[in-house]
Amino acid sequence: MDQNKNKYHWASWQKLAKPMEEGGVGFRAIEDVCRSLEFKQWWWFRTKDSLWSRFLNAKYCQRSHPISKTWNSGQSQAWKRMMYNKKEADVHIQWRLHSGNSSFWWDNWLGTGHLASHRMQGGRPGKIHVSYFWNSGSWDVQKLNSVAPPHMIPAILQTPIAYNPQLPDRPIWKPTTTGNSTCSSAWNVVREKGPLLFINRKIWNKKIPFKWSFCMWRALRNKLPTDDRVARFGPPIVTKCVCCIRTQAESIDHIFSRGHFAKAIWKIFTSPVGFPFAEMPLNTLLMKWWICATKYGSKQSSMTRVVFSINSDINLMLKAHYPTLGWPPDWNTLYPLSENLQFQTKITQVTWQKPIPGFVKVNSDGSALTNPGKIGAGAIIRNHHGDLINAIASPIGEGSNNLAETEAAFLGVKWCIDSGFTKIHLEADSALLIHCLTTDSSPPWTLTISIQKLKHICQQSESITFTHAYREANTPTDSLSKISHTLNSATHFSYLNDLPIHIRGQVCLDKMGIPAFRHKLTRKLRDPNLSLPSASNRYG
Repeated sequence: MDQNKNKYHWASWQKLAKPMEEGGVGFRAIEDVCRSLEFKQWWWFRTKDSLWSRFLNAKYCQRSHPISKTWNSGQSQAWKRMMYNKKEADVHIQWRLHSGNSSFWWDNWLGTGHLASHRMQGGRPGKIHVSYFWNSGSWDVQKLNSVAPPHMIPAILQTPIAYNPQLPDRPIWKPTTTGNSTCSSAWNVVREKGPLLFINRKIWNKKIPFKWSFCMWRALRNKLPTDDRVARFGPPIVTKCVCCIRTQAESIDHIFSRGHFAKAIWKIFTSPVGFPFAEMPLNTLLMKWWICATKYGSKQSSMTRVVFSINSDINLMLKAHYPTLGWPPDWNTLYPLSENLQFQTKITQVTWQKPIPGFVKVNSDGSALTNPGKIGAGAIIRNHHGDLINAIASPIGEGSNNLAETEAAFLGVKWCIDSGFTKIHLEADSALLIHCLTTDSSPPWTLTISIQKLKHICQQSESITFTHAYREANTPTDSLSKISHTLNSATHFSYLNDLPIHIRGQVCLDKMGIPAFRHKLTRKLRDPNLSLPSASNRYG
């Protein structure tokens, strides 16, 4: 594939993965989320006295402070990531001084970073606690002058001390008001922030459907598939705007603000509020409209107008989805009508078909009490006369309904191969199973082993065909799979009279070619003005 070829990526992940108020759509970049979790890990290591933190301190920090450590090739990758993030994470951890047990050089008790970065002398600073420079809970200037960097002494003296010898210094996570570290605040620290713009705040509103806001977001950023944008990927299919009278090039501004059709729509809505409409770019037009809406937002609305708007919207929605019915405009009439509406039912006649001479037909079905849950299988083998050869009902164990369908087919085919029937017609009511057997498509990973096992046993036959049947034409095996849940092991029925009486009747009906009827609800509504057919002639 040509790496330099333009592809249909309307917006980069970097633009999408920003908060809505900063111009994104509210996604979070995976890299930022992972780093926020690593910051949380560093917080727990530095501030919690846990077995894990004590182990890492004992292994890596016996003779030096964690901030002064560097990663070596023989150390773990987890420690490597902690060393990578420590400088950025630790700057947000400030230690509130109580007993002074914090490190004078390496802990961020000043709030501006560790003091070791301001040292003028060479060599490594010693392990000195902050309390060494105290005298009865106050700073000892003489000790500070002998050790601390001179230019940092004024900042040190201004650092407050909440002296309490019995209380360890408390770590504070500065990005939060509570001082406790959270992944959300860490994510806000590591991510790249964008400017907060008025237009971004207006696009997104919890009362506006997401698809409307997202469409506006794309329009304002020229990310819709208009002709001028599609031309970047190849010749556009349409070369003019289909909404306007005059032939003009299609663009975002033309469709939403500058086109003849757009201007006519804008004038309808801007005139009542006193907003003087003029041709301008979409961004400018929306900004002026929102400012105008703020100005006139306190105007009291009419209840009649609101009720009319709601009725109109409901009516338009119903007419868009069900245009064949006459919808009354009044809510008092519309509500009782909608409560009594029913969807049309599609009725299909289905019949079990006998196999061709020389073949045996395996009908299989699986069932699951819950999905996933306890599963069972049923299979029935018949000859070209429709006579029963064998039937199997077997509990399988735990799994999904698709696994039960696959195992049921395997049981039926395997019995045929073991019994010397090599010309097989396998029929199941699982469209997924038949699709996997008749195409090269990859099955779901949970079914890969079972499908491969079934295909392997099918290869041992002389000839095999696969067909899909509706459940109504597969009722004997459906009943067998259901009774399998009451069995402890696989049960074979070699004679028709061995079957339960209701399954015996279903097999006889199949042999005689008695049809069944498949009922399926459609998305079409039944016209309430038409009389319903009676039960006696419903199928006539």
